Amino acid sequence: MALHQKNLLGSMHKVLVFGAGRSSGALIDYLMQQKSIPLTVSVVDQSLQLAQEKTANYPTSQAVQLNLFDTDARKDLIRKHDIIISLMPPHLHHLIAKDAVEYKKHTITASYISKEIEALHDEAISNGVMIMGELGLDPGLDHMSALKEIDALRSSAKIMGFKSATGGVVAPESKDNPWGYKITWNPRNVVLAGKSGASFLEGGLVKELPYHQVFKNVEIWNFPNLGPFEVYPNRDSLKYLDLYQLDNIQSIYRGTIRYSGFCEAWDLLLEMGVTNDEDRVEAVYSFREWISRNKPGVQDLKGLLEHYGLLATQSQIKRLEYLDLFSDQPLPATVNSSADVLQHILESKWKLQPKERDMILMQHQFMYELEGKQYKKESSMSYIGQDAHDTAMSRLVGLPMGILALKILQGLKVPSGVHIPNYPGIYLPLLQELESYGVKFDSRTSMMN
Repeated sequence: MALHQKNLLGSMHKVLVFGAGRSSGALIDYLMQQKSIPLTVSVVDQSLQLAQEKTANYPTSQAVQLNLFDTDARKDLIRKHDIIISLMPPHLHHLIAKDAVEYKKHTITASYISKEIEALHDEAISNGVMIMGELGLDPGLDHMSALKEIDALRSSAKIMGFKSATGGVVAPESKDNPWGYKITWNPRNVVLAGKSGASFLEGGLVKELPYHQVFKNVEIWNFPNLGPFEVYPNRDSLKYLDLYQLDNIQSIYRGTIRYSGFCEAWDLLLEMGVTNDEDRVEAVYSFREWISRNKPGVQDLKGLLEHYGLLATQSQIKRLEYLDLFSDQPLPATVNSSADVLQHILESKWKLQPKERDMILMQHQFMYELEGKQYKKESSMSYIGQDAHDTAMSRLVGLPMGILALKILQGLKVPSGVHIPNYPGIYLPLLQELESYGVKFDSRTSMMN
């Protein structure tokens, strides 16, 4: 374990952050810039350089280089800190959380609760500590903002349906490619979006979509002052019936937001096998040889579409041409599958430039009955980042975790065990502080036919 140590005061509260990646900047800045309590943040990463970049401006912080599988070093760090935040890949959270429970430290992550984390519930209760998962943007802010509205509605009305969608896109002024998209989070998740299929409730009937149908089932949602966007269904919406205690409703749906035209073009990539992460690709290929392999006579995009029997509009073709799939450049040595190749392309083509800004969109739709009449309430939020370093994505993933960590250190009482932020005692104060950072929802209600 390598330690980049500064002069830290022993009396300070100590926060330990595992991971110095994309979402860590806003979290670390929030914690280090607060003035309410003396605080230091230790940032741990396999790359000391990344950790140092995140702590360079703060004298009461430190960068730590660590191999997470160095059990003794990991345990020693956790033991010496007051609260633990994990921004590691989801499959590694349980290593950190298990040690944190052992040493009676609260743990916070932005990731979905895994089976390994759930298995720590009883031990966490016994040791009087909390593991808070799903406290980022989506999941996270979506839970908290939706539940605030649901709790208010169900006190007087009968909720009939609930729909929710979130998406990270580029801000309108930075929309300089035909996809209207640039990468501000894990690029692998972008490439494999929709692979798990989708299930949701519509008109009282369960609908289940396999991967190849996800991007063909698009809805159009409108945002105030921004206009229409596409929404495609996202994973398993049915579990939110229990999570949000929505009994006897007719519809529940969760989706992902993109600019208009994205989904139909992405669906073509899917149909052509470009998102496949199970095939095998030889790095000796050029991009052209990769895309046309085992397809005799295919020399260009038109031939590729014809090979698969796919029809494409001019706007779809424009988006596909932008990716330059038939380049004669050699493939990088690191690729193993078509999904790897596509990820390499997108990380270059969809790179957010230094002064460009991203935008987070979120909308909840509530269908309810009140005094014999039916209504639809839309609650919408848009949030624009500052630049490629200080992104909206980083802020809205990192800020909820930072706010909760600080409030716990200030004395906020939290439940023991494994939880998501579905308690009013947690989500109401977090939403209130997020409002001070410009995270505000605008609502409009209309009568349904």
